[in-house]
Amino acid sequence: MSPLQGRCLPAWLMRSNAAALLVVVAVLVAGSGCTGIGRWARQGFKVGPDYLRPSAPVAEEWIDFQDPSIVNEPAVDSSWWSVFGDPHLDELINRASLQNLTLQSAGTRILEARARLNIARGNLAPQIQQAFGDCARINTSTTAADVLPINDYDTWDVGFNASWELDFWGRFRRAIESEEALLNAEIENYDSVLVLLQAEVATAYIQYRTLQERLEVAKENVELQRRSLEIADVRFRNGQVTELDVAQAKENLAATESVIPDLESRIRQTGNALCVLLGVPPHDMGEELGERPVPEPPGGGPYGRIALTSHATSTAR
Repeated sequence: MSPLQGRCLPAWLMRSNAAALLVVVAVLVAGSGCTGIGRWARQGFKVGPDYLRPSAPVAEEWIDFQDPSIVNEPAVDSSWWSVFGDPHLDELINRASLQNLTLQSAGTRILEARARLNIARGNLAPQIQQAFGDCARINTSTTAADVLPINDYDTWDVGFNASWELDFWGRFRRAIESEEALLNAEIENYDSVLVLLQAEVATAYIQYRTLQERLEVAKENVELQRRSLEIADVRFRNGQVTELDVAQAKENLAATESVIPDLESRIRQTGNALCVLLGVPPHDMGEELGERPVPEPPGGGPYGRIALTSHATSTAR
């Protein structure tokens, strides 16, 4: 029998073991990197530097904020497009916010980042957890000698195993901080995609309405120039003008007529762009959108557009 069996270790030996353990820990901490013991403790026992947000100076005012023609008002509503008062535009932006494929992809990346964050948090618990159990039904032989009084009986075996790596150096906690930062980045990316999507839909819609008006003006000009050609032809036959005036009227009519197919093609292209933003197959948007005037922001004119841009930018921020 060993002389130490059945006895307690002397106090001096226990103190020596504790001191040796502290020395080993200090050496490991000192040799684990640039993080000293004091800094390691101040950081919540996590190695590596803490995150410091970089400075990003931003101007408090626009360059021309003193220009009286620019209206700079605080944002009170994130639905900046509602100032146009166009129900078709409101519906298109609402549909795009629900159906756009790029926006849905950005939302899915948020779910993915949340799942990764939950996995990182789960590493603080036992990483391996196993539970097992089995049951056996045993029947004794009826022909063997010295049979036990009990012929049938059950055996049960239940247990579990767990493996747990303690986060002594803060590796798992640093991983959680990293995944939280990635989640916040994905959320900001979603907001950025949403703001850009709303702006693209509004731009495409206003361009669609502008092309519609230009097409109507071109058709009216064609009718006017046809009448001018008829008048020039009648005056030429009566000897009041030369043949040059008739040729010039024909040239003006042909030039205006050539604009119409280009405008119709651009209307179709803009409608297809709206369909892509809405996340639907391209189709004719004429029946759905109908005919309406070009939306005008409050105040109208270029200064009204500048005020709307200021309002939309401050809302996005």
